[in-house]
Amino acid sequence: MSTPTVLVAALDWGLGHATRCIPVIKLLQQRDVKILLGSAGRAAQLWKDEFPELEHIELPAYNPSYPADGNMVWHMALQSQRLLGVIKEERKLLPELIKSHGITHLISDSRFGLSHPSIPTAFITHQVYIRMPGLMRIMEPLVNMQNRGYINNFNRCWIPDWPAVPNLSGDLGHGSAITKRKYRYIGPLSRMTASDKPVEQEYEVVAICSGPEPQRTIFENKLREQLPGIQGKKLIILGKPEEGKVVRMEDHIEVVGHMDTETMNRVLQQANTIVCRSGYSTLMDLNALGLKAILVPTPGQTEQIYLAKRMARLARHITQFQDDLNLEAGIAKSNVLLSQFSEHRKGPLSTALNELLYGDLVRPTH
Repeated sequence: MSTPTVLVAALDWGLGHATRCIPVIKLLQQRDVKILLGSAGRAAQLWKDEFPELEHIELPAYNPSYPADGNMVWHMALQSQRLLGVIKEERKLLPELIKSHGITHLISDSRFGLSHPSIPTAFITHQVYIRMPGLMRIMEPLVNMQNRGYINNFNRCWIPDWPAVPNLSGDLGHGSAITKRKYRYIGPLSRMTASDKPVEQEYEVVAICSGPEPQRTIFENKLREQLPGIQGKKLIILGKPEEGKVVRMEDHIEVVGHMDTETMNRVLQQANTIVCRSGYSTLMDLNALGLKAILVPTPGQTEQIYLAKRMARLARHITQFQDDLNLEAGIAKSNVLLSQFSEHRKGPLSTALNELLYGDLVRPTH
């Protein structure tokens, strides 16, 4: 049997899609396979920093922008033709990559255009059900029909969550359509590992900025306005790998462009309070570490708003909205929450990976 060549590809929509693929890549490294990594922008840079020894392929950039006023639906509608164009670019590029790199298997985190009938493919998503805001809810059936239509082009859909309660994704990753045999719950994916020894507190606040612009910068600026008023040591992680890992002092706040997995893992456990977006990958990291946080969903992003409200309702985290951000009040409320884990079980990622690599999955199953 020849050595499989596996392309792992991630959406460049913030850094979460790239970070949650890190445990998948590390599991592949334990096997007799050749690994190629494909992404764009900051996500690609993060992978290059984490895996400099692997071969990297620059894929078409989705590079979405978010509106400054939070009117997400209208803004995304204006970008829809360009985003559909990127999917077409992916479809056109993939046969060339298969031929030139000898790709035999493909794992795509939310890149819709990277399916091909000649090789086994898996699609990673926690959003089998997409939520629409306000009056746009009437469009949900159509949007979700299109979403599942893309997913059905892949042999398998891997959902990074548990199939039953307790789970992290709620309605986004659970429902009747998931009874189809192409879906696999692979357990939450996180690059983080909780220390088995007590960790001494180093920071009063660790704030993580992430996501597409300009909302990432707007969030950063709001944090910079309020952090000077908080007593103790503060750190902002900008979510900008291109700025490197050197920590600098700005207005009595430690600032760093990016942290590697080992450093981030340690720093988060040294924080009394974490302030971050409510992206799903972030929730999986917090869950893996058993940490609580102040969640600030990206304005207009219905997925993050849903997840943040759900976590607040379950008393797992504090939720504040960006326009009403109040770190002092959030820290006081956060201090009464108990750090907790979801029920932990050994995730079936390895089983799903074996099925992809060694099962008979060439023809997509619907």
